[in-house]
Amino acid sequence: MNKTRAERKKNKIERKEKFARVKKYWLLYFVLIGTACLSAAAGILLAHIPDEFGVIMYNLASITAAIYYCAGFLSIGEGATWFWFGKLTDHDEDNTPQIIIAWMMLSLAVATSLTTAVAAASMIAFLMGELDQFPVIPPWAQKWIVWSIPFMWVAHFIAGTIFRFLADEEKQLRILAATQRDIEQEMKIEAAQETARSLRENAMILARDAGRVKAEEMMEYWRERGHTGDAQPITPGRNGNEPESVPITRQ
Repeated sequence: MNKTRAERKKNKIERKEKFARVKKYWLLYFVLIGTACLSAAAGILLAHIPDEFGVIMYNLASITAAIYYCAGFLSIGEGATWFWFGKLTDHDEDNTPQIIIAWMMLSLAVATSLTTAVAAASMIAFLMGELDQFPVIPPWAQKWIVWSIPFMWVAHFIAGTIFRFLADEEKQLRILAATQRDIEQEMKIEAAQETARSLRENAMILARDAGRVKAEEMMEYWRERGHTGDAQPITPGRNGNEPESVPITRQ
């Protein structure tokens, strides 16, 4: 019960902090909402441009394209602005590379939002058909609409990866992982050395046992040969120098 009460109190404090932040930067959030509406409109209208007869086709392909463009424009513009603004105010202390990356990507996100908003406004003016200055969608706006999403997605992914790689926490995790790998490698080396030492000891024991068995087999063999009379014991020769074999006869 106490834990639940503490969690509720903590959540309440966090909500107050978020509201205070929104209240402090209200103009930024207002502008983001406005450009987000234009970005979403650009995505929806781009997938549902009327044909030469003024007919708008709604099908699975057009709906999928609308979702892609709408999510794409919002993510590379307003979403990226929100993300990098948070990273700029929540980076590691005295981490200059992170600050530089956050500033660069925040500037790029703001420029993307502005460009997308202008392109969307031009498209809306063309579709309305009431402005003489916009008889067609400007070529630059068409190229921006087609190329901006994949290029910006890749740019933000690379920048986010580098930002995370430079974080102090990630550095500590890499050091910890490297230390763990070294310990595991040392353990493997010690295990291999212990295995080799055990194999050498076992090999010496096996060789000694094998030699003993072989010697016993030879002794048993010669005893059997001598018992049957097939063996020829060696006795001194007549002159006392040269040995002479004397056959053993059975009794």
